[in-house]
Formats: sequence, C-alpha cells, structure tokens
Amino acid sequence: VLTKDSSEAVDVVAMTTNNDYTKCIRKDDSLMGPSHSEPENSNGYQCGNRFLADEIIRQNLAHAKESVQTNSIGFYPSVGLIHPQNSEHLMYPIEGEKTWYLSGMVYGPYFLILTKEGTFVDVVIRGYSNDFLRCTRSSQAPKAPVSDPHSKMFVPPAKPGFLCGKTFFDNKILKDAAVMAKGMVISGRNSHFPKEYSGPPYHEKCLIWPIKKDGSLYKQGIKGPYRFILTPEYKARSVA
Repeated sequence: VLTKDSSEAVDVVAMTTNNDYTKCIRKDDSLMGPSHSEPENSNGYQCGNRFLADEIIRQNLAHAKESVQTNSIGFYPSVGLIHPQNSEHLMYPIEGEKTWYLSGMVYGPYFLILTKEGTFVDVVIRGYSNDFLRCTRSSQAPKAPVSDPHSKMFVPPAKPGFLCGKTFFDNKILKDAAVMAKGMVISGRNSHFPKEYSGPPYHEKCLIWPIKKDGSLYKQGIKGPYRFILTPEYKARSVA
C-alpha cells in the first residue's frame, strides 16, 4: 500500500478468499515463527475486517479439545507455508463452520491451528493458492454482556469515531478501511469506487466510498445508506 503522491510504502496487505484484505505482520527476519510482540490490552485477533474476540477463540478451542478427546470428525491436517502439513498441526474451523470436512476439503475463512494434543497454536485466515495467513493480536472495546443487552449496568469505555443514527463507526476500523480502499484502487480490482466529490458540507475535494455497518467496503451489489469520506490521500475523514 503506497501513498498517492510520494509512492511511500505505508503497509503490506494480502488478499483473502472472502474478498477481504488482511495486514501482513512486520518481522525482523524471514523465519516463519509467530511474532512475540502484541499490543497492550489485546483481547482478540484481527483477521482482515473481522475481529474475533478471545471469548470466541476460547469457546471454539473448548469444542476443539472435546473433539480431540472423543476422536470426533472436525479436524484436517494443517496446510500452507506457515503451518505446513509436515508440522503435524491440525486445523479446526472457527464459529461452527464444520461443513468443510465432509468432502475432505478445507472450507471457511477462519481457523484455529492446534497440536495433535489439542494445544492452541495460532489463528489463521484463508488466503489464495491453498495458503493461510496469520491473524494479528488486536484490541476492541468490550460489548455489553448478554445479561445486560441494553447496557443499563455495563458502560463500555468511550472510543473515538462517528455515530450515524444508531450505527457507530470506530476510528480504528475506518483507518483500516482507508488502507483497504487504497489497496483496491492501486491493484485495479475495483473500477466503480471511490467517487470524487466537492461540495457541502466539505467544500473541498474528497473521495466517497459506500461502507457497511461493520466497516467493510462495498465492492458490488446494492449499496447501503452509509458513505465513507476520505481525503484525496486516502486518509479517513468522516462517515455520512
């Protein structure tokens, strides 16, 4: 991902099979092992635009360990460059997407990587050419518990962003969406967006791209009501 004017590299991303992009992990060497550095107060894994909270990982890990103990169907030998088949690791689909093993092929975008004994190793997202990309540790503000769905007792910490009616767009999600937008334009994979605009309430040149409630960008099909406003340099500016 490059800046428009100076061609300065600002990021490296990889495309996934669910038409998303995930950030590549900066490394100090070419070894395939996981990075030991992670942000403070991380509480989940960022897989492209999808955030998988630690609670989701724990629930799926519990199901996976149960399957290991009972020798249930649900696993497949790991494949790809990060965890090749000779590593003897196992893949387990996240969030109950277990139809993939019925035909002996790997389906679904998100997977746990485990040892044969059921010990947690990694979280990955499916890339192209039967390869898988490592998800990164990240943080997201906690949501109200099921017992308090309307947040009468639970007050989540404040976070910056834009509120459109009842839909909130977090600044961090918009920053990632801006990177994805720039990547799609540079790669030429989307010829419909963004649209140039100069008028109220901005009165200066900007770019507009339809955005979904979860912060992912529309690429085709019927567009929703929200529009992501970017500067000509592909910096997040606003949501309308």
